[in-house]
Amino acid sequence: YAGYVNTLKVDAVDTTGAGDIFGGSAAYKFLSLNKSIEELTDTDLRMIVNFANTAAALSTLKKGGIPSIPGIEEVIRHIEIEFGFPGYI
Repeated sequence: YAGYVNTLKVDAVDTTGAGDIFGGSAAYKFLSLNKSIEELTDTDLRMIVNFANTAAALSTLKKGGIPSIPGIEEVIRHIEIEFGFPGYI
């Protein structure tokens, strides 16, 4: 698979934990789809990466690792606003 996903542009304050948050958010989104890897579509993969990428970007706006983890609702709200996906789940 090859592709491109837009990202949230931020002025990072602290990147501590951003990679971990990306990985955890990608795992969360994948598991929430309740599909096997073989069943994933291009749209599913883009959704997973977009969710993880947005969560990681938002995490860089606050100092620290754990305090910077954004909530699911915050990630979804930014995806809807920034990328025009109303009703994104």
